[in-house]
Amino acid sequence: MALRLRRGTNAERLTITPESGELIYVTDNKKLYVGDGSTLGGTVVSGLVDVVDDTSPSLGGDLDLNGNNITGTGNINITGTITATGNINLGDGAGGDIISVGGAFSGAILPDQDIAFDVGSTNYRWRNGFFNGLNVDGLLTATAINSDIIAGDSSVAYSATNNRFTGDFVGNLTGAVDGDLTGSVFSDNSSVIVDAINQKITTQSILTPGSNLQIQGESINVAPNGPMNLGADDEAGTFKNGQLIIKRSGTSGVALSVNTYHDSDNISDIKAVKHRGTFDAPASYQAGDRVLELVGEAFDGTTNRFAASLVFEAVEAVSNNVAPGSAKIRVANPAGTATDFVFTHDGNLTANSVTSSFVGSLASDDSTMVVDNNGSIVNLNFTGNVSGTPGDTGTVDSWLQVVVNGATKYIPLYA
Repeated sequence: MALRLRRGTNAERLTITPESGELIYVTDNKKLYVGDGSTLGGTVVSGLVDVVDDTSPSLGGDLDLNGNNITGTGNINITGTITATGNINLGDGAGGDIISVGGAFSGAILPDQDIAFDVGSTNYRWRNGFFNGLNVDGLLTATAINSDIIAGDSSVAYSATNNRFTGDFVGNLTGAVDGDLTGSVFSDNSSVIVDAINQKITTQSILTPGSNLQIQGESINVAPNGPMNLGADDEAGTFKNGQLIIKRSGTSGVALSVNTYHDSDNISDIKAVKHRGTFDAPASYQAGDRVLELVGEAFDGTTNRFAASLVFEAVEAVSNNVAPGSAKIRVANPAGTATDFVFTHDGNLTANSVTSSFVGSLASDDSTMVVDNNGSIVNLNFTGNVSGTPGDTGTVDSWLQVVVNGATKYIPLYA
């Protein structure tokens, strides 16, 4: 004969209080309950039906999955060590999964593929990184580097204190360079500015705002048919005053030499052009403007002193497509004044005084010839008192021989 227990639905179970030890079988959820004489509906028999009914289960030994998995939705809280072999998958890769690590790593963190994964992204960056060493193959992009950069030989390649690179730099460099440069330099359009192989510099302009440009070398070569401009307009369109200063030290040789090679006589070796107005709006010269002035000075131990100069002036307005001019040679004399020799545009020479031998014809201010190119006096007028007789004629000291109309005459000279 079969043993039958008290039975009913779960709703019916909850209406009774079974006796102590009395068993009740619930027909709709297939669970077995035992009474204790006081608990309404009794207590489910633990471990016999479903683990989910045990609200605080605990293991009495190790849990062997026996080749099965632990699945579900919830949290795992473990105090101790988790040891796992094989693959550990965290997150589904779709985003939104967060891994929080409050401890420390003990061991290397290695990817399973070379150059395949990233640490952080352009939108989510790690804040600070502290490394004893960092080896990078490829491009290193940094907004700022607040530290020295040490080279492989332990020398300082970049000093953060002085904001300065030291040593050799290989690669592309954008910005200012202060120091020695080895290698070629290219512009933004890849054209060569500095050709390190052929030792040439090719550029349209060199700007040194607020400072001087110093060039040391044996020569400066200008491209064929191309001028070298000093004082050209700068990037702001403002014309600057150009100045070429040549400094040399030596007991021989020349500081400036102009060598020209051409088969015609209409090419200027040194040319100066006078403008009035501005660089963008030049105006005509005015009479008396200096076109070119060459000044020679001598240093007296304290300052430079004027010695001599050569001045070219435009003395009159344009006439017959030329600017009538003059050339003046000015020399300093021991009296502290200057002596001027001026060659005028009409072929005359004027001077303060002339004390020297003279070769050539001599004419008066009205162009009357006084001495011809043979040395003969053609016209000579004496101004003075030619009447009367001196009170004491004295003694004839010598005679002045002159030739008048081909005849030799003698003029007595009294002592």
